[in-house]
Amino acid sequence: MNDNLLQERCWPIDWELSALRARVRLAACRAGLTSRRADDLVIAVHEAALNVLEHGGGRGCVYFRHDQDSITVHVIDICGRLSADHLPDQPSWSGASGNGLWLMRQACDELTIDSRPGRGVVRLRMYLSADSR
Repeated sequence: MNDNLLQERCWPIDWELSALRARVRLAACRAGLTSRRADDLVIAVHEAALNVLEHGGGRGCVYFRHDQDSITVHVIDICGRLSADHLPDQPSWSGASGNGLWLMRQACDELTIDSRPGRGVVRLRMYLSADSR
């Protein structure tokens, strides 16, 4: 496939989240996402990566891919504990848990979770065209 139509990157998840945020923002802007929507994607990826560090076994990677229509980010962990059942419709104000999944859902055009033993994947998608939202 032509490099101009598809770009892929993979970054390990560690506690240097500021470096990950900078990489995601730069890649999203270069792919054609507006600055505001790139910020939304950065927030969502940050929350997903933080979940990997705190609840997903502490290890994983962020797989960034874009084509002419959208950006797709897979945040992969080594535990696979998260499921679609964990996606809240509303934020939790109880203080018992964070609101990262709710925030990811609000920030991105699409959010899916695929979980199997030993591997969890949070898929975040942003469309490049504002009309696609």
